[in-house]
Amino acid sequence: MKYGMRNRFPAAIWQDATPLGNGKTGALVFGNIHRDTIVLNHEELFFKCEKPEILDSSDKFPQFKEMVKNGQYAEGSEFFARELEKNIRGELKIDPYQPMYLIDIVMEPKNAFSNYERTLNFQNGLSTVAWNDGDIRFEKSYFISITDDILVFRITSDCTKGVTATLKAEPQVIPTKGATFGNSVIKDGKLPFNHTVSYDKKSISFDAKYIESGIIFGGKSVIFTDSEDIVIDEEKGITITAADEILVVTKLYVNEKNEEDLTKFNDFSEMFNSHEKLFSSLFDRVKLELPELLPESAEKTNEELIFEHYSGKTSDELLLKLYHFGRYLLISSSFSSRYPANLQGLWNGDYDPEWQADFHNDENIQMNYWAAFSGNLAETTSAYFNYYDSMVDDFKVNAKNIYGCKGILAPVAQSTHGFISSPSWPWFSWTAGAGWLAQTYFDYWLYTGDDEFLTNIAIPFLSQVADFYEDFVSYDEEGNIQFIPSLSPENVPLVDGGKQGHFCTINATMDIAVAKEIFTNLIAAYEYLGQEKEKIEKYKGLRAKLPPYDLNADGAFREWLYTGLEDNYSHRHQCHIYPLFPGFEVTKEGDAHLFEGLRVAIEKRLTIGLTAQSGWSYAHMANVYARLEDGDNLRFSLGLLCRSCVGANLFTYHNDWREQGLTLENWFGRGNMPPFQIDANFGLTAAVLESLLFSKPGIIKLLPALPSAWKKGSVTGLCARGQITVDIAWDFRAKTFTATLLSKKDQTITLKLPPRVQLKGKTFKESPLGESYIEVTLQKGVAFVI
Repeated sequence: MKYGMRNRFPAAIWQDATPLGNGKTGALVFGNIHRDTIVLNHEELFFKCEKPEILDSSDKFPQFKEMVKNGQYAEGSEFFARELEKNIRGELKIDPYQPMYLIDIVMEPKNAFSNYERTLNFQNGLSTVAWNDGDIRFEKSYFISITDDILVFRITSDCTKGVTATLKAEPQVIPTKGATFGNSVIKDGKLPFNHTVSYDKKSISFDAKYIESGIIFGGKSVIFTDSEDIVIDEEKGITITAADEILVVTKLYVNEKNEEDLTKFNDFSEMFNSHEKLFSSLFDRVKLELPELLPESAEKTNEELIFEHYSGKTSDELLLKLYHFGRYLLISSSFSSRYPANLQGLWNGDYDPEWQADFHNDENIQMNYWAAFSGNLAETTSAYFNYYDSMVDDFKVNAKNIYGCKGILAPVAQSTHGFISSPSWPWFSWTAGAGWLAQTYFDYWLYTGDDEFLTNIAIPFLSQVADFYEDFVSYDEEGNIQFIPSLSPENVPLVDGGKQGHFCTINATMDIAVAKEIFTNLIAAYEYLGQEKEKIEKYKGLRAKLPPYDLNADGAFREWLYTGLEDNYSHRHQCHIYPLFPGFEVTKEGDAHLFEGLRVAIEKRLTIGLTAQSGWSYAHMANVYARLEDGDNLRFSLGLLCRSCVGANLFTYHNDWREQGLTLENWFGRGNMPPFQIDANFGLTAAVLESLLFSKPGIIKLLPALPSAWKKGSVTGLCARGQITVDIAWDFRAKTFTATLLSKKDQTITLKLPPRVQLKGKTFKESPLGESYIEVTLQKGVAFVI
């Protein structure tokens, strides 16, 4: 299996399960023999409670601002938090993402098992669990159809009438008595919903309703089998004896009628072929090959590859597998969906997940889609735009009733509504959320050239962010813009000679960078469309008044641009690096001085040591190294991620639960699993793509941060900003390099070649940027080959 994974160990808990999905429906398959468990997920199943109200507190904002200007950061923040609390009606909490229910498959073994393995094919989404029971080989096959939106699983053996199994549907394991559940408390071990399970000889129906919110949800399974011995027991479920095959199809629903006729889905091969055709066409759009790093004997198990990292070796085979796994997860969690991928993508087995498995707007949701555009999967972002557009009215309430501003203000985290989180944490001081979300909107247009999207979706969102900034910002004595309050996620400055400061500050660099990006993108959009000359001049004026970036005494790019707020290197967050990544405002070619300051800032961040990192921060760091054109440190960062925060099923975790010293301590208690977070899975895939291609309007860099160990390889189907697809093949031992660019429009760009590549036999116009840069003219639809 070229694109996939194998495990020799079964999955004992849902965190080790094999994930399946089609964007809307998800499943976690525990790969056991005696009792296989499938946790079922639906993208819309949040425990939705009554929506709170935020009344107007904006009359207190001027006093808050004045206190902050006078250096009363903590006092001002606490004062404003109290005022906000007075004007909140209802519970200002984030509703948690929920598992729907589970299906148990019980098969009684007759002998000790042998030759056990479970697999997942990334290219087509087919998972298998296979083993020997004595001389009989059994296999379970699973996939979630991307064309029919159903879970399909089949049980077979190589023995006539050899399959006997019991199927049962029930709620997921009930959390500990007294645990919080959404906005409720579980009492006497009972969940706050009613459920019924009904059986007949050909089907199972699970129907449930949340008591507090009234959400109706459930699913129906239809069973196809040649067995004539079927027994129904309300406790045990449906037992099917002596079958050649058991085929089960399941359809989930949330707040809709479950009336689809599932009896038509009775041919496994026909259903799989339809699904595979679409799924593989998406996965195969980009193909990355590193042949020297994948020996013929490959097919190592995940466990073996992870053990290689434990021994100190960076397994490029595992990195490549994780890269492909990220593409699989992106399709499985985001294709044709209504909700974007949350903190856990589409998969969750807990009724009370950490951080509610919500949408975190201070990097996590953005990281989920960093690999979408360059990875040629732009349509996976449609749910992102639909979801955040649906929250604009709530964002307007935040802006108006907190700061008295027009425009929109996004919270740090959200799920079923877009109101700010509880003021007990000073996250109301962070105003860059909507601006950071807007980056994905504009990038969609840069990659696709979809002018209708630019006009009707991107510009309306970006302009409302700009409206907020126009009202929100203050001006100092020289007429320069000030951001008061301001927050740099999730760090605090040093004050008064080295003391820890407060989250609430003035002029966090990130706020300035995000606002600058918004103004710049709107100027570019309106100039392209030939519209809104007055707005162009207004945004140019606002941009000119933003504080300039600066370096500190160490030569590092400053995180706060206000007197008395000194850099605090002891933190894993790197949001002030925004102009380098995920933005592209500062490049080596455009501003070498600031570029070097950003490199120093990253170097200083590492002085705190490995024990301050997390899974997602290693992935973020790898992407930053790509922009610094440092492929070996990119590979090193991803190696540390693999050694510390990657599970046997390749899920990434917030931190190392074994406390081996590579991440911050386990916040969740000794011996407890930290939360699975899908952001690092996506971030790793993005970092690999960034190592192969950098683009911004007018410039493309080929293999800008290729690790030195990757001496031979090829990649096809990469996408660049400017509506360009790129194929690259290289063999540095044979001293060969080929690149093919195909543009969807006529344009002239600057192309940077890899450091080891020199052109021979053909003359190109050299760029003023240096000898590695050439200017090339691309014609629409005509392949340009170097």
